[in-house]
Order: sequence, then structure tokens, then C-alpha cells
Amino acid sequence: MELMNLFWSGLEAMSQRYSAITMLIGIILAVLTAIGFVFLGQFSKSFRLFRNVYAGTERSRTWLVFQTLFSIAVKMKVLDKNERLTFFKRARMRLEHEIFNPRPVRSWPPLDEDGNTVRIKSFTRQARLEEKKEYNERLAEWRKNMSLIYTPGKQIIEVDDAGDVTGLMETISRYFIVVRTVDGENQQKGLDELKFICPIEIKQGFVSPQHLLSGLLVKFNEKWQKILNKFNSDTEDFARLGLPNANAFARDFRQLQMFIYNCWLMWGPSIPICSSNCGLSKGAYISLQYGYGDENNSLEIVGERTFLSSKLNKLARGSEGVMAINARVEGRLQLSKLSDSKFMGNQLPEFIRQSWTGLQDERPVLHLTETQPTDLLQSPIVGVENPVGDLRAARADTVSSYFSSYLWVIFVLLKEERGSWYPVSSIQCSPLKQKSASPWKDFLPFFEHGNIADAETCNFCKDQLAHKAVLGIIHLVEKSMQGEDATFPLRFAYACASDDPGCFNGLEFPRFSGGQLILERMKEFLSKEAESNPIAKRLVEDQVIVFDSYSGGHHMHPHSSCFLPEHIKKHYDTFGQSEAPC
Repeated sequence: MELMNLFWSGLEAMSQRYSAITMLIGIILAVLTAIGFVFLGQFSKSFRLFRNVYAGTERSRTWLVFQTLFSIAVKMKVLDKNERLTFFKRARMRLEHEIFNPRPVRSWPPLDEDGNTVRIKSFTRQARLEEKKEYNERLAEWRKNMSLIYTPGKQIIEVDDAGDVTGLMETISRYFIVVRTVDGENQQKGLDELKFICPIEIKQGFVSPQHLLSGLLVKFNEKWQKILNKFNSDTEDFARLGLPNANAFARDFRQLQMFIYNCWLMWGPSIPICSSNCGLSKGAYISLQYGYGDENNSLEIVGERTFLSSKLNKLARGSEGVMAINARVEGRLQLSKLSDSKFMGNQLPEFIRQSWTGLQDERPVLHLTETQPTDLLQSPIVGVENPVGDLRAARADTVSSYFSSYLWVIFVLLKEERGSWYPVSSIQCSPLKQKSASPWKDFLPFFEHGNIADAETCNFCKDQLAHKAVLGIIHLVEKSMQGEDATFPLRFAYACASDDPGCFNGLEFPRFSGGQLILERMKEFLSKEAESNPIAKRLVEDQVIVFDSYSGGHHMHPHSSCFLPEHIKKHYDTFGQSEAPC
């Protein structure tokens, strides 16, 4: 191994200094080409894999790709047909490890040096020699580590935290797409799902029983013109609100309401996972959020419901008042699609299926309930099949208590028509429906960005949100009032919150509710405020704020959080349309 490292290092050094080395390189490339003929399609696929995944980077240079493939070949029994057939698999394993442990790059001046030191060192030969020595040592250590990835027990990829994975999502997605392209024959035969060969262990991150929705910026690739044009068209119907003050306040109200909704949706909020008794949440599989720092820096972990529920409930013991908990996970990265066989027949909850449709269908997720051979180079039929996947407590010395997420609550705007109250957007529809025709026009969310991994901070932020929502509605009503006898023509009907799905089945993981519900906090604050604030008192007496408008049923109501993926998808589908149909 040492001789091999010295050989490649020496060859690289000479190639950088002597143009005459080109002939020697040509000879070696001829040898590599001969090896390529031995492996035929395996070599060709592997070459295209590296070149396309690393396209546009130094690592895609033909010389470096040949060098990598040669280093794989020399460790194989090339005369053994069965072993030759593992060449492409070995190339994939190598690239999967390289994604998270890239080949060292030499730079001069060193990137971590300050300006003054650089100016001094750049003129000293000794400094350059020291830097070159350090680089060669790092490169040798890296090659040594790469040579071990084919050894059983060393094949797992280890990363420090979930952020190390989410930060590489673009590269991971490109890897899957390239594999599908260069290995199209196997894909057409259904012989191989688009997933990593090597399992991955993430040592630290926060797991939370919630599901991140696709935000406006993600959905429309930060194309603000589309977002703003849609915002403008959605605010033009302010006259339908029937608010007083010659439509002046109605215009302001609609602008404010749609701004809050768009701001809430901009980066994508997370919705709670309701009980499997809910028709939209039932399914053999379930998805949890696993991230680092913030919900938008997260990936989905997917697995069989019984397995993940057991693991998560075990983790929750002794943790009160939080909505996320530190954990380490092990699984296999996979480009999940609704067409995957494991998800057919409604095995995946409907609310997740709605969220995954369209452009968001293909996404890298971490599967925690799969099996693989003891040695990944074996055929799945040969050897012992071991389960891959785990969710357990993080090591004590890595435990943090910071994971931020939106805490939110949604009210639905109702208007009286024919003696009953309907969502405003449904008033113009025939027949009248209790389900909003354009839900985003009826939603008034309030939100607070908070740390859901610390009980005290979570409690504080939920209190702040409850106060913000009640005082916000009081302010809106007070602005529209004209005289003591004036009535407010709309109702604010509580629909759901980040800790309450609003459907009548409750949470799948009630231990992760974060203490007292936001709903109960709002009720308490409004009651207390009504004792001294005349507007708040009228809101209670006139039932302008209604906390039980959708209570008393036995199933989900049309504005519960499990319906939000459907409503938001409907909203996105209207971009470019002048009006949403009833």
C-alpha cells in the first residue's frame, strides 16, 4: 500500500514539473485501457459515473478518474468473473465514501492563513516544502482510508451531524441521477433501487415527529417574480370580505393577511404527525424529521411505523416539554419516489404522498428499515441478510439542546351566509361548502421561530405565540370598528397548530407536544385579556374568535394540518392562473 501511494504521489509530482512525463502517462493510460477491456461495461459505467458526478471540478480529470479505477482494479481478482462483476459496485462504494470524505486538495497559500502570514510565507521555499509534505501526508492517509472501504465492518459511512448530509443534498441527488443514467439497464429491469450501497451513520442530529412542507422559495427556485405576481392577484378580491370603511380597511386587511400567509410559507413550515387512526396518516410506513440547527436543515427518515414508533417513544422517556430530541441514526440514503414498490398500495400516509407529488416527488431520504448482506460486495441472495437502520440516543458528549422550528397556529376566516358561517373563499361558490375553495385566501397564520429542543425556551415561545395571535386579532378588529354598536362581519375559527393537528385523532407522538397546547394558552390569555380590554370582551361575547368551530367530530376536518399538503399543493397549482376554481 505504501509503495502504491509513493508511486502515485511521485508520478503526480513529476507530471506537474516535466512535460516529458506525458509519454509515461500515455503508456500507463494504455495499460488502464487494457484493464478496461477486461472489465468491459463495468469499467465504462464506472468511468462515466465519476466523470459525470464530478463534472466541472478538478476531480473529473481523466487522469484522476483512471487513477481511481486502477486502484480499485489492482485489489481485485481480475480472472474471477464473479469478482469482476462487482467492479461497478466497488466504484459506487468508493464514490459514496468520497462524497462525505473528498480527496484532499492542495492550495497555496494555505486557505486558513491570515494575509500577513501568507505574504511572508509565499516567498519562502521552506514553507512551500512543509505545505507539500503536509498535503502528501493527508493524501496518503485518505488513500489508506479509501482502501479499507471494501472490508466488511468498514463499509459504513460515518458523518458527524445531520448538517453534513443536508449540505450535500445537491451532490447526493446528482449521484442518484447519474447512477440511473449510466446503469439504465438494471434500472429498467428493476434490479436495483436508487439507493446508496453503503449505509450511513449520523452521530448527531435532532429527530422530531413533524413533516417539512415545501416552501415557496424551494418550490419556485427563489423566482420572486412568480411569487409576487401571485401575491398581487390573490389580494385583488378584498371587496368580498365585506369589511367596513369603504373598502380601505378591507384592502389593508387582505394585504396583511396574505403577507402573513406567504411569509409563513416562504421557507416551509413543518406540520405535526397525527395519529394513525386518521385516514390521511395511516400507513405501514412513516416519515420523521431529522435535522441539525433548524428544520430547514433537515432530511426525512423513513421506515416502518412500528419500528420508528418504538424507537422514538423509547427516546422520549424522561424528556418533557420538548418537540425534538437529540439522536444518532443509521440507515441507507435513497432517492425515494411514490412509485417505489414499498410505498405502493397506500403504504405511505396520504398527507406525505400529497407532499411528495409533483417536482418534490424525488428526494433523498434516509431509510431505516432495510436489509443488506453482511458483506456489501456479495449478492443480496448470498450470505446472511442483516437489518440496516437504527435510531438511538446520541452520545452524552455530543448532546446539544438547540433545534429551531416554526411554532404556528392557523385561523380560518369565516363569513355568514344564509344563516351559517362559511370560509370566505367559498361564498361565491355554488353550492356552498364548508371546505375552502381557495384555502390560502382563508388562512390567517401566526408564527414564532423558536427552539423546540429546550423545554423552557419552547414553553416561552409558545406563550409568546399565543399572546401574538390573540393581540393580533384584537388589533385587526379594533381597526375596523366604527362606533360601539358596530359588528365585525368575519369570524376567526381556530383550525390547527404546530402542536395540534386539529383533526380529532390527536398526535401520533403526544410526548412531543412541547407541554401545554397553544390552543389552551390562547384561550387562557383571551379570557384574561377580556377582563380589562373592552374589544377583547366583545370578541368573546360576539364569538369573533371561535376555538371550537371544528371540534366535536370523529375524523379530520377540512382545515386540519393533515390537509395542509393538499391545500398548499392546490395553491402552487394556481400559479399562473387568474382565479382558482371553486
